[in-house]
Amino acid sequence: MARSKMTLVITLLLLGPVQLRGQVFGGVFGILVQDSCGESGESSGVGVEGGLNIPVLPLDVFGSAEWFFPNCARRDLRGWSLGFNYRVLPVPLVSPYVTGGRTWRRSENGEPPGSGEGMFGGIGIDVSLPGFGLFTEIRYEFLSGDLAQTVMRAGFLLSWGGLPL
Repeated sequence: MARSKMTLVITLLLLGPVQLRGQVFGGVFGILVQDSCGESGESSGVGVEGGLNIPVLPLDVFGSAEWFFPNCARRDLRGWSLGFNYRVLPVPLVSPYVTGGRTWRRSENGEPPGSGEGMFGGIGIDVSLPGFGLFTEIRYEFLSGDLAQTVMRAGFLLSWGGLPL
């Protein structure tokens, strides 16, 4: 038993330090929201996203900002999210993932003004090509107040650099 532990330690020392490199990514996306505001209950919008790909895990962490153009009394709805994408089957070209995190929404210039915050969860698919990727996802946001909504996002992400981790 002691001999196998010593062999493992020596092997790890001989391998030397392994450099792990994460990738930074950023991009834009379009949004279609099915929410509880008004008769149609549907809004569209745009957003930006940035994050870091963690090389050891099939995991991305990200932050995003969204601007919605609702068809209801709220004339200005903005949102922010912090979350993660966990790639279920990390294959080279197409990777399905689950997503989750925290989100905040704020409406202004409408009747009534307000805000909501909560958690979100959903599923998506990522198509990775050299230097960029495409994604589409659907998620449900469990928000306080009357801003609970289903969000569909599709977008384009660029990735660059290699950050030593």
